[in-house]
Amino acid sequence: MKNYFYSILLMVSLCFSHIEAHSFFERMKNGVSLAAGTITSAGQKSIEYIKEKSGQVVQQITGQSAPISLSQRDSKGCNGFIGLCPRRYNEVAYVHAHNATTRGPSVVNNQDISLSDLLNKGVRSIKIPIHYAQDMGNRKGEGVMVCHGIYRPTLYKNYYGALQGDLLKKLMAFFNKIKPIMKIVGGLSVPGAYMNVRDIPENIKMYIEGLEPIAKIVERGLPIAYGNATSPPEAKIPFTPCAIDPAARSLENVLKEIKAFLDKNPREVFTIMLESTVPFDLVGQEFQKVGLDRYAHVQDKTKLWPTLQEMVESGKRLVVFGGGSRYAWMLQKRDFFYETPYSFSSKSALEKSVTVKKNNNYAQRNVAPENKLCEINNFLTIGLAGLPGAADVVNKRSFLRKRVKTIGDGEKVFPNFINTDFTQRPQGDVFDVVDEINGVGKYAGKPLIQLK
Repeated sequence: MKNYFYSILLMVSLCFSHIEAHSFFERMKNGVSLAAGTITSAGQKSIEYIKEKSGQVVQQITGQSAPISLSQRDSKGCNGFIGLCPRRYNEVAYVHAHNATTRGPSVVNNQDISLSDLLNKGVRSIKIPIHYAQDMGNRKGEGVMVCHGIYRPTLYKNYYGALQGDLLKKLMAFFNKIKPIMKIVGGLSVPGAYMNVRDIPENIKMYIEGLEPIAKIVERGLPIAYGNATSPPEAKIPFTPCAIDPAARSLENVLKEIKAFLDKNPREVFTIMLESTVPFDLVGQEFQKVGLDRYAHVQDKTKLWPTLQEMVESGKRLVVFGGGSRYAWMLQKRDFFYETPYSFSSKSALEKSVTVKKNNNYAQRNVAPENKLCEINNFLTIGLAGLPGAADVVNKRSFLRKRVKTIGDGEKVFPNFINTDFTQRPQGDVFDVVDEINGVGKYAGKPLIQLK
């Protein structure tokens, strides 16, 4: 039933003007925001061992023999701390921004500040979704874009298929079923409301009936415009995957922004996770075009990760996870990652999700070369987007710290990537928790998760 509801919302956004659709979704999101409110590590290295080795790194960086400094940020450190320099890439936790370029207001936003602002605040890992500028069926349009978009197979599977299954009739049947319950509630009313609770099903049904003609237009129009799902011909009109994301921009533009940051900050190690409907060979060409590939690290999946210091010294301090391509630096995420589930729409459901998916990488996490990576997904999704109000709840230090600690201790894993929406909200709490995971800053010597 939830999928049917989201289908209706998407139809409304496609059929009405951008302003009307935006207003509709903002009202929906405000309402849902109220509801959202109601380790054995991969490295197998102990904190003591890291401290012992760190003395050598401090001397190497500063020219002085000095104790390890975990508490102070230092321009000579790695990702802000000298104490992180001797740790291998998979022995460090990173703040990860989900769909980092998709900023609001929109019906698909996951962030509300710019990419540059996220990087300057300390985000060191991002996910970017990539699409063709236009999908012409058997022929693709020019241009590669970054956006939180929708592509044709998803459109057919989730929305056109739902329409063919008499979506509106099923919705109306559902509201007919709950009418007796609402009658029992009967005379309940909310002060200041313009209707009784018992009247809500009839009003919703009225709106659904009003949408039926629009649904019929969409049902007839999709196959005419874009072909069918199984064997799309050359489209009669271009399908624009990024149409619903006003923050869409070219991949080249996004990569230039990341390169500018790395050029300016020579001691920062950075990660990009790509989700692409465009072949990764073409994506790799965009990296080459802007010169970002010169920073890209090539990782043999049978070897240990280098330390952050080694990555800084070599200049290969960008790690890119994508898919199969001719570029050796385009790593496949499936070779390294295990993660927690995602697609939760309530705080209580996310709070109960304290396990990781037990794939082969999880099983091999303590087996040589011990180079696996753990991603903790910590966000709520309502419809197609995140919610700032929900992020204020699940990004809050008390919630996030408890969940990370429970997962780390219970699953015996070290959390490398803390994946969040509206990452800087509520007050930089995500950055604070990641500092505690790493045992740096004010948490020096007191890491949340022990490296053993």
